[in-house]
Amino acid sequence: MTQPNSSPIAATLAWLSREDDPDPLQNLVPLRRHLRGLLAASLSPAQGRELATTLLPRLAATENALLGLLRNASLPLAPPLRTLTQVMGQVHELQTQVSPSREASLLRQMLIGFLSGVRLPAGFWMRVRDAMKMETDAATGLPGAMLALAAAQPESFAPPELIFLGKLIHDQGDKVRVQRHRPDQDGDWYWLDCAQDQLPVALRRRPPPREGDLIYFHCVDLGEYFASRLVHLEAGIPVRQLDLPAEEDQAVCISALRRALMHWTKPPTRTQIRRRSNRRVQVCTRLGEIWDLLRDGATGLNHCSDWLVLNENPSGYALMHLSGETGGLVAGSVLGLRPTPATPWSIWLVRWVRTENADNLEVGLELLAPGAVAVRIATNNATAEPVAALLLTSPPRLDQREALLIPRAPASRRDFTLLTESRGRIKLTACRPGSLRHQTSSVEIFEFERLPLT
Repeated sequence: MTQPNSSPIAATLAWLSREDDPDPLQNLVPLRRHLRGLLAASLSPAQGRELATTLLPRLAATENALLGLLRNASLPLAPPLRTLTQVMGQVHELQTQVSPSREASLLRQMLIGFLSGVRLPAGFWMRVRDAMKMETDAATGLPGAMLALAAAQPESFAPPELIFLGKLIHDQGDKVRVQRHRPDQDGDWYWLDCAQDQLPVALRRRPPPREGDLIYFHCVDLGEYFASRLVHLEAGIPVRQLDLPAEEDQAVCISALRRALMHWTKPPTRTQIRRRSNRRVQVCTRLGEIWDLLRDGATGLNHCSDWLVLNENPSGYALMHLSGETGGLVAGSVLGLRPTPATPWSIWLVRWVRTENADNLEVGLELLAPGAVAVRIATNNATAEPVAALLLTSPPRLDQREALLIPRAPASRRDFTLLTESRGRIKLTACRPGSLRHQTSSVEIFEFERLPLT
């Protein structure tokens, strides 16, 4: 135990000399304590940086352990995990003040904050701006990577996708162009007011204020660099052969990169006007329970929750949670929604999730289908159990086949049997899978055709 009159240097070195804890998360509180001690001590900048550098291995191990927990977490975070992320945020704040790897600490702080669903800390973008060399419109290194990650709309990515993107762009920030003056054409540019701690905004979506601590940037070169790699990924070339982060499976990498490129190469514009609303809806957030509700009717309502519609447009809602269970919420997941208990369930894709604290949870939704039927699908594999699926009921279109929604699984192009149950009788229909309509880290939607009887 460090004595009160021990010097910060002696206390830090004594802690580092002891055997590391088998659980890296046990390092969090000691890391915070020793960084605070180094900041409070009368050390030269060189001494502080040198000691902070000695802490980096334990900090990295602790970050990796926390990322492992966040990878499989849904929002809002459970209280113990939320506490861990808050302490890690404090460690990052201290680390950026004493560490020679300040920019790397800012990027990790940003990534863990996005995974936790919280806003960036006050003054974050001003620290990023200070880390840039703004005398010229030169490349920006890790600050450029942070701008690119923020421009990709991080709240719309599931944790595995966001972790993949963080690793993907870590060394590619030099491909982001940054400047102080407003560009002549809006085009692919974003603007950011560093004093406001908000995410970047596309110029084509909304103009910047007349005054502010503004910077402008675009990610076109970054997007073009990764576009060629996406082509190879979609052709089936393994991630490892493309010099990309290989911890995630191919589908996660493709989904994350495809959506990030949309923001990097052609920032979206708002095409539909959102209308403010103030009405309640009922939501079921777990896919398995949605299936049960569609099959069994009113049973299982204790797993539903009440939400308030904040705004809406023809294709989606923004909701705020009021009461009830919210388990399983991540970007890319699916939920069921109905205005009243007397109306049928519609099926929605979770586009983004935002939570400021355990009592505040907001989601953005996109309509997938106005209704669905609980079915199962079976392959010719005799040892495999039939898979629960939702047969989406959509208005008929000449250019679109029927579609099934299932939990994300390894790609399979084999024919299957559709099992539909009605009034205690099961109907079997031979089917052939068609094109993949949509895929996230949680679900996939694919079209199919019913085969004629032979």
